[in-house]
Amino acid sequence: MENVFFIKELFDDLSSYDILTLENLFNTIKDERCTTVNLNRFTFEKKGGDILISDDVSYDDIGVFNMNIDEFLKLLSSIMRKE
Repeated sequence: MENVFFIKELFDDLSSYDILTLENLFNTIKDERCTTVNLNRFTFEKKGGDILISDDVSYDDIGVFNMNIDEFLKLLSSIMRKE
């Protein structure tokens, strides 16, 4: 259940950003040279084909969520299309 809450918080937060910020996040995560991205309250860290996403605000409560990079980028793309 914590994962559902975490994902909702993450995508609610991402939905509040402008398209340029989302595009920058998307391109940075796709960049092979980049391993870690900080975006306000969230940190994205690439580990192989996965991305570890941590909530810097409530880290003790939620911890780190692991997601396939391609799946994350698909979800991020869907948010960008809504902008």
